[in-house]
Amino acid sequence: MAPPAPASPSPPLAATAEHLNALSPYIRYGAEPPTGEGWYPLARVAEGDLVPGWHQELSRRTGDARVAGAHLSAWLIAAALDVWLMPVVVASRLPLAGPDRAFIHRGPEGWFDAVAVDGREAAVLPGDPAAGAPGTRVLASRDELLDAFAERLLALEPVLRAAAAGCRRTEASAWSELADRLAARSLWLARLAGRDRAETWADAAAVMDRLAAGSGRLRTRPRPFIVRYSGGEEWFAVASVCCLHYRIVPGADPDGTGYCATCPLRTDAGRERELRERLEAEAAGKGAGSS
Repeated sequence: MAPPAPASPSPPLAATAEHLNALSPYIRYGAEPPTGEGWYPLARVAEGDLVPGWHQELSRRTGDARVAGAHLSAWLIAAALDVWLMPVVVASRLPLAGPDRAFIHRGPEGWFDAVAVDGREAAVLPGDPAAGAPGTRVLASRDELLDAFAERLLALEPVLRAAAAGCRRTEASAWSELADRLAARSLWLARLAGRDRAETWADAAAVMDRLAAGSGRLRTRPRPFIVRYSGGEEWFAVASVCCLHYRIVPGADPDGTGYCATCPLRTDAGRERELRERLEAEAAGKGAGSS
């Protein structure tokens, strides 16, 4: 009787995907091409005919085409970004697949709740346990990792163009949205993973520099906003583009109701007050849970 065939090695991103899914309940991450309904390769989204229909559907729900365009553009760009951003921030691993092998999942409510990538090839740093495994490319430094990451994001230009056209927004706003989401989601992931916030911001800023140089279309950028509270300090990213949510909130107040805490239209005083209250509430909840 022939011996059993050796098991195939796991893709280098398989363990990373498991870690990411354990960290966040909000978006699922897959390390292999998905099957089932609702999945779209980013290269398919870039063809441009899907987004207008999604925009019309969301416009009917919100009753405001401008708000629908701003929300859909933000969701779509964030999902496309997450394919590469999530493993880079949390594990310093970069999927080497392009938009033809990267996928986003559109849920029944119209927003994107999962991403996936053909994870058989990944770039890693020296000292990574996966270095030398089949499918891995070892880069010499973090700068090289950020270079390669920025290249993957620059390759999303057709997706950004489709998002802008289908959501009735400008391409410049799509690039700014990409930068906003890059900064905000990097800091969010750093909080989940316990990574240093200043280093995380520095990485995001370095990638934004590369995007500005490579695209020539990044006109505005987010800015860091540090809030000090009883548990220390926390970093946030003030967006450069407003999502317009306030337009569908009765009695919206630029210093509170109807405006995101990191909205560029908020005052810093109101922003700081809301974020500090949120942090103190989270700290109190953790304390109560551990007593």
